[in-house]
Amino acid sequence: MTAMVAAHVHGAQIMRLVLPVEYDLAAAAVADAIARCHPDVVISFGQGGDDLALEETAYNLQDTGEVAGGVPDNRGVIRAAVPIDASAPATRATRLPLDAIQPALEAIGETPQRSTDPGRYVCNNVMFADLGAIGAGRAGFIHLPYTTDFDDTVRARFGKVVETAIQAAVDAP
Repeated sequence: MTAMVAAHVHGAQIMRLVLPVEYDLAAAAVADAIARCHPDVVISFGQGGDDLALEETAYNLQDTGEVAGGVPDNRGVIRAAVPIDASAPATRATRLPLDAIQPALEAIGETPQRSTDPGRYVCNNVMFADLGAIGAGRAGFIHLPYTTDFDDTVRARFGKVVETAIQAAVDAP
């Protein structure tokens, strides 16, 4: 189920969607929100890997075949070499101002890495959908380090990362 929460951060109206870890439903929910709300900026966040990763490229591919048996989404769907959209290009480049976001994150003590590999799981699927739906706006994806421990310290850190990335994206020329 997708939950929406509206808030304001430094003068920018923020809509937060909590997406299901499901290929089709997550991408459809974000594309629907973009179509309804016409945002200027969309930053999707997800967890994966050990680093804070600023994703540069989304791939028109759903594929977890590198893992024996594949990796199911939360509905049990496993995808191997399935295009997201057969009529779309093979890749889509981020439209976020990463040259503004990266130093802003570094200024708060983070060490973001640039990444050209968001995987081919739900995060990549959402990024590909964001970029296809945004029109002339800015869109992209940031991976937060994977964790299962969401104590107050982790929540505060991730909250600061999100707030800083949003502010940098909104303020960038």
